Amino acid sequence: MDLISDFAYPLPATVIAELLGVPSEDRDTYHQWADVIVGLEENSDIGYIKKVSKTIDEMDIYFSKLIEERKKNKNSSTNDEDDLISRIIRAKVDGHSLSEREILTFSHLLLNAGHITTVNLIGNSIFSLLENPQEFKRLQENRNSLIKPAIEETLRYRSPVQLVIRIANDDVTLSEEEGKGKRGEGKEIEKQEIKKGQKIILFLGSANHDESVFTDPERFDITRKNLRHMAFGTGIHFCLGAPLARLEGQIALRILLERFDNLQFDFDYRDTQDLYTKISPLKSSLFLGLSHLPIRFQTKN
Repeated sequence: MDLISDFAYPLPATVIAELLGVPSEDRDTYHQWADVIVGLEENSDIGYIKKVSKTIDEMDIYFSKLIEERKKNKNSSTNDEDDLISRIIRAKVDGHSLSEREILTFSHLLLNAGHITTVNLIGNSIFSLLENPQEFKRLQENRNSLIKPAIEETLRYRSPVQLVIRIANDDVTLSEEEGKGKRGEGKEIEKQEIKKGQKIILFLGSANHDESVFTDPERFDITRKNLRHMAFGTGIHFCLGAPLARLEGQIALRILLERFDNLQFDFDYRDTQDLYTKISPLKSSLFLGLSHLPIRFQTKN
């Protein structure tokens, strides 16, 4: 069984499709769109950029038809549509409805962000558990109490989204205590000036392995007490889909534990060449996940 294509992908893709109100049977199309967009990082030639542009056009046409249908239903006395696209169409900001371009952009974001990251979360959690059999055994023995912490530790240890880009609204000075000065008197202060309008790349994956925050951060520990990770960002940009991603991850993990015994890699994990051939890590600096994860198991009676 390929955990990614057979399980980790269909679950969140179906859920976000139902929430948006788009046909879940089109999920293979959504997968193809997502793969093209994610692949832009590693394919910057003009041919691939044109492919991405064509994909975005396809998404625009697809969602434009759905939006038009919803708008017609909006004016119907029998309208009972309550999906996210219908709600976005009805939404008003400062008394104004969103433009079609805004609705299209938001639909793109929800469809892609609503399933790519959760696919990575499910795949990363199983990979981390199989890679650390002592933690997997601990989870199996304490399923009810450790499923949530196991998902949180996966979010910290193998964050599905590794970085975000922000633009400074104002001039900012960041400072950090650097340790003892040359003569041992007090601590030196490291300062970084950020000017208004500058773009900043924030590495969430790095923050989640900060040794000043997490004890032994390179160890996967599902009983870790400090779970203050940054996998979903923070402040006004905190991921709006965080509760859904957490819930899907927990449900996926519980299903696998309840239905399967002797879950293990279906390849030689110790053979590095075989490992990277079989799991095909995503070629992305933005996302951390796997394209494939072959596993074997026994079905419980």
